[in-house]
Amino acid sequence: MSVAAQNSGSLAQNEEFELPPYADNIIIEVSSGTPTLSCSSDGTTYFALSALNQIASSNLYKLADSEETVLPKIKITSSGGGTIHYRVSKR
Repeated sequence: MSVAAQNSGSLAQNEEFELPPYADNIIIEVSSGTPTLSCSSDGTTYFALSALNQIASSNLYKLADSEETVLPKIKITSSGGGTIHYRVSKR
């Protein structure tokens, strides 16, 4: 049996958010423009996540298929912050 729950977290610019284990289907929502993201495993050293795809012509973006590894700590570094939507699934 699989269990899934959808969640979201609103972030100010550069606010750190820790994704829970088994988080997938990550979608980033911003009020305008293209978001810039950084991720980290330790909360000290951050790496840019640059492979984002816009969903239709909306303010929603998803990680490109090439971004296979997303580290658990994530920041929206673009002005205005945004919201991270994700699904947690455990099989």
